[in-house]
Amino acid sequence: LGVNTVQIPIPCDLISENGETFKMLWRLLGKANNAGLSAILVLVAPEEDKEGMTDEMIHDNIKTAAGFAVDVSNIIGIQLPSPIPSFLSAVRTVDDEMNVLVPTNKGQL
Repeated sequence: LGVNTVQIPIPCDLISENGETFKMLWRLLGKANNAGLSAILVLVAPEEDKEGMTDEMIHDNIKTAAGFAVDVSNIIGIQLPSPIPSFLSAVRTVDDEMNVLVPTNKGQL
């Protein structure tokens, strides 16, 4: 992780869709790869007012993102949208060696 790494934020509820956001993600990953850069997917929690979105749905989306990341050679890790333990478990069910960044603040340490 460092100078040769880009962080790409993506709403975690859009990772499994084939819409414009997903197409843009593929383009960004391709450009990063062509430049010799690694990437970290920064999963962004859906807007709080998004109707019907539950932690379980976010868990499933994170699992999908982890599966996606395993298949893309220049993705070296995922940043979770929050430090909820089940979110880390979602990644670990897919790949127990993937780099995972967990957002915390001083009070949570």
